[in-house]
Amino acid sequence: MVKKILIALLLIAFAAMLAGFGYAYYYYNSIESTDISGFNYEPTGKSYIYSEDGVLLAEIYNENRTFVPLVDIPENLINAVIAVEDYRFYEHEGYDLKGIIRAGVENFKNQDDRPEGASTITQQLARYVFEDITTEISIDRKIKEIKTAIELEKKYTKNQILEMYMNEIYFGGGAYGVQETSRRFFGKDISNLTLGEAALIAGLPQAPSAYQPDLHFDKAKIRQEKVLDRMFEVGFITQQQAEDAKKEVLVLKNTSSSFQEGRIRKDYEGFVSKVLEEFRTIYIAKYGKEGDDPAELAKQAYRSLERDSLTIVTTINTKINEAAIEQVKKTYTRYRFLNQVTGALVTINSSTGRVIAYYGGETKIDMASTPRQPGSSIKPLIYSAAYQLGAIDEDTILNDEKTDFKGYVPENYSDTYHGQVSVRTALINSYNIPAVQVLNKLGVNTGVEYLKKFGVTSVNKWDYGLATALGGMTQGISPIEMATAYGSFHNDGNIIKPYFIQTINDDAEQIYIKDLSLIESTKAISSKTAAFMDDILLDVVNKGTGRNARISYPTAGKTGTTSKNKDIWFIGYTGKILTSIWIGNIDNKEIGGTGSYAAYTYSQYMKQLINNGYVARADLLR
Repeated sequence: MVKKILIALLLIAFAAMLAGFGYAYYYYNSIESTDISGFNYEPTGKSYIYSEDGVLLAEIYNENRTFVPLVDIPENLINAVIAVEDYRFYEHEGYDLKGIIRAGVENFKNQDDRPEGASTITQQLARYVFEDITTEISIDRKIKEIKTAIELEKKYTKNQILEMYMNEIYFGGGAYGVQETSRRFFGKDISNLTLGEAALIAGLPQAPSAYQPDLHFDKAKIRQEKVLDRMFEVGFITQQQAEDAKKEVLVLKNTSSSFQEGRIRKDYEGFVSKVLEEFRTIYIAKYGKEGDDPAELAKQAYRSLERDSLTIVTTINTKINEAAIEQVKKTYTRYRFLNQVTGALVTINSSTGRVIAYYGGETKIDMASTPRQPGSSIKPLIYSAAYQLGAIDEDTILNDEKTDFKGYVPENYSDTYHGQVSVRTALINSYNIPAVQVLNKLGVNTGVEYLKKFGVTSVNKWDYGLATALGGMTQGISPIEMATAYGSFHNDGNIIKPYFIQTINDDAEQIYIKDLSLIESTKAISSKTAAFMDDILLDVVNKGTGRNARISYPTAGKTGTTSKNKDIWFIGYTGKILTSIWIGNIDNKEIGGTGSYAAYTYSQYMKQLINNGYVARADLLR
């Protein structure tokens, strides 16, 4: 009787097991793998922005990754990853039943430690590459992951899968793939990694945030030693090699706030922003079609930078730009300003529009492209418009006396007046009353509108008043627009549009080159007006308010100081090398000082360029 009962129980158990297997088989087959028939692996792109002299200024990417072929990845790093992630990688077909059992046993034995993963390298790659395999832990997801891994193994060789994995997986700290991880944490190419460093990197994918070595070094070190032990267990290294690697002093390069990790070189943020702006314009002109949405085209342009591995060579020269930054920053310490200040400097080749230096200051706002009240530096623009339209000429006499212009009563600096003066004398010495007289003669509406011919885009309805003759604008004019406007005095009255990009290349071809025969220019004033103003601006530097800007080459320019000394300016040019300098602060607080301080900054900057041979002598001659 007992025997019959046991047999019946065994039959019931066997039937239940068969039913369970049957249901499991049915359930497994009910879940489809990801369709990979149209999948062809392409490494995520990264675009590079370089200076004219070959210095890397920025990397543009969605995920910070630099693709490296498997043959260029060190054996120690490959072995470390295989040992700790999937030591039977070259034996299984996408999933590893033995590995699942081993992980389960290890997790049971070490319940207090971080659990061992049961996913193969191929499964991890499938989960990472295909978005429809969610990270949420479930039986359905695991089955889909395994089935997709099997399909990947059918389509790609083991080495191709391993190459994809080593370049795709996230390692923490904003780094994807082994190359950027090595640069991120050790500041070196993967070819130079030691065994200890390779083992540390190999241990990161299990928990990138928890093991991030510059934040959690102790945990990363414990994990590294487990990787080395595992490498010894599976026969990749000897026990002595493992012990020696554990004793290595790991020198981390915390690059999370440096250029290696960041996208843009420090102090070049403003310039790179202008490069990206110009890239969008070039992209839209090249690929846009009638009826396309400009906003969508702008997004496509940026996606192209993230995807297409472009190389952009810009106009800037870092030697010149570093000299510019140095001299602007020296201005802060050279003078005792009342409040904290920043500054901006733009240098342009006035004949071509090429921007060869661009510094936007030490703020998150790019002050080189931010309008600020120009003070007296606007006067040459007002005088030029008046001369161009016949309101004044070379012989016009202006009355430098305190005057009430229908309720507006401007004052000269130091409240001193000089009676009747010529146009030249008034501008050389930057007298205020004559400048207001000139705008009044010309007509406020006419004069303010004329600013737009000089490329000023920040004029608004509140600027149509006599105070604009002294730079008392609501927003003002940006340093780069001021540089562009002054370029007309050296360039026969032509406004040359500044440009920032010389060439754009992808891996296969050059897709853009700046054509200097198609320089964008507009006529602002006549050659005669330009020559007249140029001659006066030479005198401004030789014997007027711009004397601090004098150097060994003939220089023309104009200072500017706003009401209550909130902004100080100098815009000047020596030959074709034209520079606009602004000093102030983003809070519009009084800083003290006058435009002569900015003029001195100009002279020191130009002397540095000349003495070091950073600019050609031909470009310095008139």
